[in-house]
Amino acid sequence: MMFGQGNLGTPIIQNYTRNQYGAGTQNWDIEQTKQGLIVVANNDGMMIYDGARWILYPIANATNVRSIAVAEDGRIYAGGQNELGYYAVDATSKLTFYSLKSLIPAPFQAFEDIWDIALHDGRVFFRSISHLYIYNGVSVQVIPKSGEGFQYIGMVGNQLWLQDFGLPLQAWQDGRFVPLINPSMTPLIGQQITGTASFHSGFTLIGTLRHGIYQWNNTTLQPWASESREFLMRNGISKMALLGADRLVVGTSFAGIVVLDTAARTIYHLDKDNGLQQNNVLCVYADQHENVWMGLHTGIDLAFIKSPFAVVFPDGNAQNTSYAIQEFGNELYFGTSGGLYKTAIQSHYDPFSRHIFKKVAGFDGQVWGMGVHQGQLLVGHHEGAFRYTIPEGQDQMSKWPGTWTYLPLRGHSDLLLAGDYNGLVLFALENGRWVFRKRLEGLQESCRIIVQDAADDIWVAHPYRGVFRVRLSADAHQIETVTLYNSAQGFPTNMNIYAFRISNELVFGTEKGIYRFNSEANTMEPHEELNTLLDCTDRRVMRLVEDQKGNIWYVLKNETGVLNITGYGVHRKYRKRSIPWPGIQLVGGFETIYPLDTGHVFFGAERGVIHLQPALLDSFPVMASVLIRAVELPAHGDSVLFSNHLFNALPTDSIQGNLTLGYRHDRLRFRFASPDFTFQDQIQYRCFLEGFDKVWSPWSVNDQKEYLNLRPGTYTFCVMATTGWGRVSAVTRFQIRIMPPWYASSIAFGLYILFVLSGVAALVFIPRKRFQEERALLEHRQEEVLRQRNAEFNRAVAEKEQAIEQLHHEKLETDLQHRNRELASLTMHLLQKNALISHIAEKLEQVEETIRDANVRKHLRPIKQLLFQDEHLEQDWEQFVYHFDQVHSGFFRRLREQYPQLTPKDHRLCAYLRMNLTTKEIAPLLNISVRGVEIGRYRLRRKMGLGNDVNLNEYMMNF
Repeated sequence: MMFGQGNLGTPIIQNYTRNQYGAGTQNWDIEQTKQGLIVVANNDGMMIYDGARWILYPIANATNVRSIAVAEDGRIYAGGQNELGYYAVDATSKLTFYSLKSLIPAPFQAFEDIWDIALHDGRVFFRSISHLYIYNGVSVQVIPKSGEGFQYIGMVGNQLWLQDFGLPLQAWQDGRFVPLINPSMTPLIGQQITGTASFHSGFTLIGTLRHGIYQWNNTTLQPWASESREFLMRNGISKMALLGADRLVVGTSFAGIVVLDTAARTIYHLDKDNGLQQNNVLCVYADQHENVWMGLHTGIDLAFIKSPFAVVFPDGNAQNTSYAIQEFGNELYFGTSGGLYKTAIQSHYDPFSRHIFKKVAGFDGQVWGMGVHQGQLLVGHHEGAFRYTIPEGQDQMSKWPGTWTYLPLRGHSDLLLAGDYNGLVLFALENGRWVFRKRLEGLQESCRIIVQDAADDIWVAHPYRGVFRVRLSADAHQIETVTLYNSAQGFPTNMNIYAFRISNELVFGTEKGIYRFNSEANTMEPHEELNTLLDCTDRRVMRLVEDQKGNIWYVLKNETGVLNITGYGVHRKYRKRSIPWPGIQLVGGFETIYPLDTGHVFFGAERGVIHLQPALLDSFPVMASVLIRAVELPAHGDSVLFSNHLFNALPTDSIQGNLTLGYRHDRLRFRFASPDFTFQDQIQYRCFLEGFDKVWSPWSVNDQKEYLNLRPGTYTFCVMATTGWGRVSAVTRFQIRIMPPWYASSIAFGLYILFVLSGVAALVFIPRKRFQEERALLEHRQEEVLRQRNAEFNRAVAEKEQAIEQLHHEKLETDLQHRNRELASLTMHLLQKNALISHIAEKLEQVEETIRDANVRKHLRPIKQLLFQDEHLEQDWEQFVYHFDQVHSGFFRRLREQYPQLTPKDHRLCAYLRMNLTTKEIAPLLNISVRGVEIGRYRLRRKMGLGNDVNLNEYMMNF
């Protein structure tokens, strides 16, 4: 067997229709930026594809864009109908087209399409048919055609070649084009060059529209002896591109593309029959991951030429589901839902041949399984069991419907067990041919999966009941016992249980990992080793297959891969390797894995067969970086704050941008993409917003992330991408600063700090001052209270004293009144006594006048004298003065002091006046007449110097 690095199958192709990219039909040129963005020249303008979205940028005059070129500085030069210029990012991060037409001399400003753009020697060369425009960064130089028209400009090695049709080729030297004088190049003078490709081995291939490919070794030119030369001449070469170091991609005008190696051998031919949208290829481009992009007359296609996967359609355009694959007689057989097909195993297949696969006669319809036993290919078919031999061909062994699979019985080399729709069937080897022996009674179930264990028991896995343990008789002709094992015996469920034989051990795939049979406990238990290796404890295990080297190929839910064996011994050692699945569906419940050898593994698929070359997995490029394409405000009509149009490559763990936003912009959406096109549909992202998130988000296919209620602060948005199986991109970062509102700004916080300090100071000093003021106020209040209290006390004391004084005064008044009463009484007594004496005296005088007796008169005369003696009056006066002084203290002292000229008789008059006695009342007291009293009053007034206007009584009353 010789398979080598076979080209069996077709590379996986991704189609982008016009509806998907949303622009014009024709796509004239394709290039890629250093960041990995795909740039396309389209009828409606320039398109950029980041792996998630197509964005269209019309040219200035809104015409077709025919050519593009990405410069080192990130500019994208573009040429269209009567327009040329470049796209660059303006001050607002918006990608803008800048026309250069104004720099062209006036006579040459009207021109047709710009078909090619070349970058060389610090200049940009724009090619139209009639003129060549050379832009040096300041001005535009114009070179008119000299021959029939400029047909090509491009790099050949380190030289820039220009073809003016009908004239010798020219090369750019010392700032001008000079003819290349070489006789061997004469054939190119009349042939339109459409592309060149220079290999590292020192030769350049020159493609022509109608005369195939020439080889140029820097000195001579000769036809390149390719097996596809006639094919290319017939279908016309439109463009060429290098694919890595050893492949050439050639686009044709009528037959798709052809991929050749450096030995001129055709590796692939891709056209509409095997995946392209159409055969008219306008341009081809090999991207950074050596995928081939094709601009078509309608649409864009992407072929993964260097991918480890290829798609095989044994039945051609029928593309039926494949259920079984088997090597037999140096041929590969493919059992499909439409029959059995085969192809020879060889190192190289002719891509132009439409007869690589042949249908095997007699096997029309559904093929379920195959196996090679005793040199015969046994086929399980919907219509029964079949044998196929070379050269005899097909022979039906049994007509029992629905044979699934075959199992040789250990210890019985001449017996073979088959499972069909209704149970188990026994076949025997007779005369070198397998023949039907009998049906085994005792198990009436579909037996699609049958495995024999080390104890020679047969295990039959049922899709929804569990697993049957079948014990055969010693001669294997009878079923002795059938035991069902399901969830009651340890399986997690009864559904989707599969049986496999791995490393001579019986294992079971379930909904919750891998299980094994514990014969001592007669129960099922988890297989700890395999579950740990595959990390499948909580995952559905659908298929396990061991290859010739002991590697274990597996299919889990959402994962396919291999456990590569790394060491032998008592316990084998494995290394898990998840495989990047190309997005083609395996057959659910009928997963088929067929390792032909260590270099080629085949998988049955819903459409055709997947051919995997594991060695190519090691040459896969690293994961492309994630590009943050936009930052938007969802709350403001999805307004874009940032659009990423930087086209230069970014360093690892780079920061792609930063924004400063107002505090109201607390809801942001980040859009991102990874231009890793090999497994674009499998790319998953995870995000982390430093300053907001606690952990990274789970891996997800979502290419945008939205955040709500972001507080003012500085955030760094981080995003990574993966396609699984260990390919993880570097972290891409984007910084966001949300400014606080004015009341939370730095200045505000400064003011707040100042305010706080002032507040602290106020809290320290103002309370102290207030304390002092309050203390002073309190002291004042206390003093006031004390004063008031003292005043109240003094007032109370005064009132008390006043009361006492009042009482004393009242007492004095009472005493005075008493004294006055006594004085009045005394005075009245004196008055009465004096009146009485006076009356007696008068009566005595009257008696004396009537008595004639002298003797009597003599005796009466002493009595009269006695009545008028002053002694009695003086005694009465002294008693009067005593009582008067008690009432009117110091009255006489003041009279003597103030009026020393007054006589005692005057003092008496004053005393009586002080007592407010009338003149009539005073007269008896003074023992004088009323007239005498009036005279005494007059005299007293004069002595005291009182005028007539002064009331003497009032004066004495107040003295």
